This record gives sequence, C-alpha cells and structure tokens, in this order.
Amino acid sequence: MDAPGPEAKVLLADRGYDSDKIRETLEARDIVLVIPTKRNRKVQTKIDDYIYALRNRIERCINKLKNSRRLATRYDKTAASYLAFVQIASIRLWTRVFVNRSYATQWLWTYNNDRPNMVLGGITPAKKLKIAA
Repeated sequence: MDAPGPEAKVLLADRGYDSDKIRETLEARDIVLVIPTKRNRKVQTKIDDYIYALRNRIERCINKLKNSRRLATRYDKTAASYLAFVQIASIRLWTRVFVNRSYATQWLWTYNNDRPNMVLGGITPAKKLKIAA
C-alpha cells in the first residue's frame, strides 16, 4: 500500500479480501471498496455490480498474459526487464484482436465488448451492419 506511484482510489477484490481490518484501513485512506461481503456477515453491503464485473475482465487478461511462460515463472532478474516483457506480451494480446480481421469484425468486437450504445462516425449500428454485409 505504501509503494511509490499514484494513490489508489478504488479497490476491486473478491470475497477473500472481505475483512474488517482491510475495510477499516482502506476507508481511513478514502479508498472506495468494491468487495462483495462474505455470506456469513451480519450486515451485507451493496457493491457496484458494473465495476465488479470489470474485475473479471482484468483477471482474464492477467490469465492470458500468464500463458507466456516467461511471465508466469518470472525468469527476468530486474524489474525493468520484467516490465518490458509484460508490455511485449500485452502488445501481442492486443494485436490478436486486430490482425487478420475485417474492419466490420473489429467494429463489432468493440461494439459488443466495450460500449453497447456506441455510434461510430455518425453511423448507427444498423447502418454499419448493412455496410459490413
């Protein structure tokens, strides 16, 4: 928590991090908690379901990065070289989305996964689909 870098504003975590000590420490630092409460808690707190769903996307991305054996086993000795390889692996994942796909497929991927109400370049999704077909 005291690592250098920007101050955390939100903590996304699963039920395993639902403890009174963690909650008190983070609330004292004015950090918003998005941790579902354990089932045995007497007082169940509400969480933002949309933000909590983003945790799943982050977790899936990290699991895809761990498919690279060099990342999973941490062969690199310095933090700088490890970070460099994380960036290379991330670029590899990112380019898989766009390589060997048509423009319409890329647009539909973005439309379905990121913003369901997105309008691209003034063209509504229905018009875009007619163009792609």
